[in-house]
Amino acid sequence: MNYPENTNRWQPGDLVIHDADAKQEEMLMQVKGYHPVTGLCITRYVHQDFLPGMRRRYLKDFRCLHNPALFGLSKTGAAATAEKSEAEP
Repeated sequence: MNYPENTNRWQPGDLVIHDADAKQEEMLMQVKGYHPVTGLCITRYVHQDFLPGMRRRYLKDFRCLHNPALFGLSKTGAAATAEKSEAEP
């Protein structure tokens, strides 16, 4: 882990950034929920067009998912995109 582990249990709809991802807005992920068996956080990249060919959903340990504000990233630029992705299956 590159940064101190996160202790916040994220809620569906929260925007986060993975510990190992580049700290830029295009790498923001949205929490979709938690896997019922493993307890891992189900996430999805907000900017799907920035990462063509990537999987739609990822299972991540919430301890590796950080608040974007810690890295000077604004949640406002991605908020509209996140709301749009909520409507997608």
